[in-house]
This record gives sequence, C-alpha cells and structure tokens, in this order.
Amino acid sequence: MLKAVIFDFDGVLVNSLDIHFSAFIEVLKPFIKLSKDDLKNFAGYSSYDSLAELKKRHNISLDIEKLKREKNKLVAKALDKIKLYRGVQNTLINLEKKGLKIAVATSGGTDRSIKI
Repeated sequence: MLKAVIFDFDGVLVNSLDIHFSAFIEVLKPFIKLSKDDLKNFAGYSSYDSLAELKKRHNISLDIEKLKREKNKLVAKALDKIKLYRGVQNTLINLEKKGLKIAVATSGGTDRSIKI
C-alpha cells in the first residue's frame, strides 16, 4: 500500500528552468557568451556540475563555488517569478486528503523550496 510520495522540486513541481538559465548566463557573462539554448542540456544537473562542465568545455578559469553562490543569489532574487506547474497544487491537496505523506527532494536548498 502506498504511504508516501516524493517529488523532485525543480522541473517537476515548479517551472524554474528559465530563471536558472538566466542566472547562469549572467554570472558567466564575463567569461563566455551563452544562450538559454546552449544550456538546455544542463537541465537537471546541479549548479556545481553545470559550471564544472562549462569550465571544461570552454577551457576557462572559473571559481566554481563563487559563481555558484552568485548564481544562487540571482535565483533567490527571482523567487517570485517561479511558479508551480498547473495541477500541482490540486495534486498535492488530493494526496494529502488521501492520507499520504508528501516529501520534496531538491538539490537547490530547502530554504528556496519552502519560500515557494
């Protein structure tokens, strides 16, 4: 019998891809020119892994931890633009009514997911 449901946060419960891509483009602007299309293959990757791969692909010197912090600050400023996907709220309410426990998994940090 099903007792709980675990959802991933970004890309499953909320549409945050454009916000993340815009933040990546901004923090990497001094190093390389990127478009959202250039980043589409990084959907689902952590910020650290994405930056590490971009560093390797473009053979550039980056402080990955520093850029990750800067990127996360930009995402935090745009939290009000991140919205739940259509149907998510009703789904969560229905699962709760059925007595199921609900959990959210995220690599993006719980403080951000709680605010949304």
